[in-house]
Amino acid sequence: MKFGNHWFYNKQRGDAYFYTKQYELSNNDLNIALALRPNFDRVTLLLGLNHYKKQQYKEAIPFLSKVIDSNQYDHNTLDIRGDCYMRLGKFDLALSDFEKAIALNPENAEYLGDRERVRQMMGLTN
Repeated sequence: MKFGNHWFYNKQRGDAYFYTKQYELSNNDLNIALALRPNFDRVTLLLGLNHYKKQQYKEAIPFLSKVIDSNQYDHNTLDIRGDCYMRLGKFDLALSDFEKAIALNPENAEYLGDRERVRQMMGLTN
């Protein structure tokens, strides 16, 4: 096996590129890692975050959704997906994700703020 086509090598390098904000290079390696090991949530999450950081919210949602499908208690990913929905104008879906994130982590000020912001956008505040 070629070292460059090993899922772990590509995952690690994709991780490094992500944390140095080289999102395109990260995507390249993470896509290879995901092709070699399709059910690896960390890679799926990083691909979603790459799109999110590049403000490609529509592209981020399927990756984030796959992570949430395999771990319904991932409140951080629920909040990020909610932010994607909000930025796309899908306020009902955003509010639903923010509510789920708050139910899992009720004291998180960021989640509470996100919920309030989307409620204001929907005209649901006093």
